[in-house]
Amino acid sequence: IDASRFLKDNHDFNLTGCPSEIKSEKKVSKIYRTGYARKSTDKKSILFSNPFAEDVSDSYGLRGYIKVPIKEYCNVYLCTFLTGKNWIPVAKTSAHKGYAVFRNLGKDVVYLPVVIREGKYCPLSTPILLDSNNKIHYFPKASHNIITISVDRKYPLCSNMPDQWSKLISCVFEASNDSLFKNADTLAVINTIPYGNTVIDINNRKKYRYVRFRSPVKQITLISELSFLTKDNDGKYIPLNGRNLSKNVDTCKIALLHDNNDETAIKALKPGYWIGLDFGANEENEIARISFSPVSDGNDIRQDHHYELYGFDTSWKLIDSQSAKERGNLTFNDVPKGMLLLLKDKTEGHEERIFLYKDGKQVWY
Repeated sequence: IDASRFLKDNHDFNLTGCPSEIKSEKKVSKIYRTGYARKSTDKKSILFSNPFAEDVSDSYGLRGYIKVPIKEYCNVYLCTFLTGKNWIPVAKTSAHKGYAVFRNLGKDVVYLPVVIREGKYCPLSTPILLDSNNKIHYFPKASHNIITISVDRKYPLCSNMPDQWSKLISCVFEASNDSLFKNADTLAVINTIPYGNTVIDINNRKKYRYVRFRSPVKQITLISELSFLTKDNDGKYIPLNGRNLSKNVDTCKIALLHDNNDETAIKALKPGYWIGLDFGANEENEIARISFSPVSDGNDIRQDHHYELYGFDTSWKLIDSQSAKERGNLTFNDVPKGMLLLLKDKTEGHEERIFLYKDGKQVWY
């Protein structure tokens, strides 16, 4: 299914050092095809409000199987978690001889069996993980067996992002006292993929009037934030200001380099562009540090954003809430071990996925 792929698995760049698990594929639970023949008259479920939808999961090799015990005779729905929403039905069956059986399901997916009572979806169990071997695992209910967890994202890192970041490899930071950079000194070269804000300390005591970031000539690479810093007499790093210089860059977007928002980026007009600063006549400075950021998807932990951590057994339960004092990680205490979790950014953004905390890492579903 085209929309389930982010990037081919055979990445041509080294992912060593990436702090997060990288996802290159969205797991598929069911596949429906819309045609011209009426397939259903069921109008009670949102999923089946389209009478022309046909379940073609079997044709795409989906072979998963779940058997749910149920005492009453009624319709049973199987749900998956929809990003930014909640549990949404993807399949329906009728209970028979004490069981509801769902076939042709995608594997490595978390499901929730529900029935409809008084217009509401009521879970029949805790969420179920259907693994790659077609074995089912029930997530536990909240218990007194608690752990401390450290999370760095609310949504998985999809491979299209590090693919973009990898294009920054071979980009160069240069300094000169010539506005054409004919005799430029190389301050630093990006040799590895930058994961988030990156700081490079410069060991060069020379002073310069001009500095710049230069992109390779074969492809367009984008950065979202850029600062050149010097040291004052007390050893404190001070950002340098100057007149913007650039080549093959949309000048209307240059201010985005200094807006403290790494979800916004400059706009390059062609490969081999560069962008920099002129400190002014008689304003030569020693460059002590360079700080830059690649474009972010906004799903990592953001400074001053307020977060809520939820756990689900048969309903969502708030475990804890806190504000991030700095960018990077958030630590939550008293989290029920093995419980299905969800992290929400209450300040901004709606992309969020369910996850299990296992072996010190977030495992996404």
